[in-house]
Amino acid sequence: QYAARDMGVPAVGKNKGELLASLNQFLLGLHRQRSTAVIVIDEAHLLSWELLEEIRLLTNLETSNEKLLQIVLIGQPELDEKLDSQNLRQLKQRIALRSRLEPLTIRQTREYIERRLWFAGAKQQHTKIFSPASIEAIQKYSTGIPRLINIIAESALITSYALKHTVVCAETIEEVARDLCLNTSAHKKEVAGHAPAPVVIASKTAVGAS
Repeated sequence: QYAARDMGVPAVGKNKGELLASLNQFLLGLHRQRSTAVIVIDEAHLLSWELLEEIRLLTNLETSNEKLLQIVLIGQPELDEKLDSQNLRQLKQRIALRSRLEPLTIRQTREYIERRLWFAGAKQQHTKIFSPASIEAIQKYSTGIPRLINIIAESALITSYALKHTVVCAETIEEVARDLCLNTSAHKKEVAGHAPAPVVIASKTAVGAS
């Protein structure tokens, strides 16, 4: 129902069969216009087996030659475990591509921070706000995980502003890391024990491959 409403397909007062029929007609209309509909589901590792099976059934919307709907599942490593379970073997058979997001390297971390600063309005100053030593410290405590990079960098900017520092230094990152209770050794063990978040793209084309 949520996906149908988001695509502009009326969902109120329709049972499941009627809703699927309406969605199928909408997707056929897109197909005739040479357009493709995509459903992107974030935090997919939190979905129940029953709901993942419902998603699999959406891949049955197709023409005689190709699928009408592309589905992208994005989640934490637990998603891999679910997709490899016996309960979801039919869904696994429909997966056309699996990809894994690895932690950022030190160079990528620097470029990531600088690019976000550029878009935030720093422009020509975007490479001067964080010192090289502070970037190394951010990499150490975040282990290259973008979400942690964001949290550490934002906290460091706020702290530096309060201290009236024009450049974020490594000492500020260390202070922020202590405040956030980030322990590098413990965090590295956690990252080593759990693979980076996979990106799973399901429901590609040819019916014969489904």
